[in-house]
Amino acid sequence: MEEATLTQAQVRFFLPDTKIYIEVKGFMTIHAMAKLAWLSRQTFRYYILQGTEDDWNPYLNSPLKTVCPPARAARTNLKQQVDELVWLIHNDPDMASQLSMVRIKDYIRIRVEEYTSWNGDWF
Repeated sequence: MEEATLTQAQVRFFLPDTKIYIEVKGFMTIHAMAKLAWLSRQTFRYYILQGTEDDWNPYLNSPLKTVCPPARAARTNLKQQVDELVWLIHNDPDMASQLSMVRIKDYIRIRVEEYTSWNGDWF
């Protein structure tokens, strides 16, 4: 990875054996969502570990095939993500960025729908 990209990314953890960068994320601001979407589109392996948002769907496209509970909560979401990360490390680390991109798109879609329900329009 280029040095400039490393500086811009400011990721939290790096797993050198599998070359997966992990961003541990809490509250999702518009700035955070934009950063995560940008990072997920880069050429390096990147995984978003979202710890606070119930609307974050770690079951979406998961290789674990775990059944998504009807009412997700941050705690069950976190366990799913940790289990999935262990699976990725041992089976297919190349899936990390793809999963992160699908999930950040889904999360942004939910936020846009929420905005639209409040205001009737998305710009």
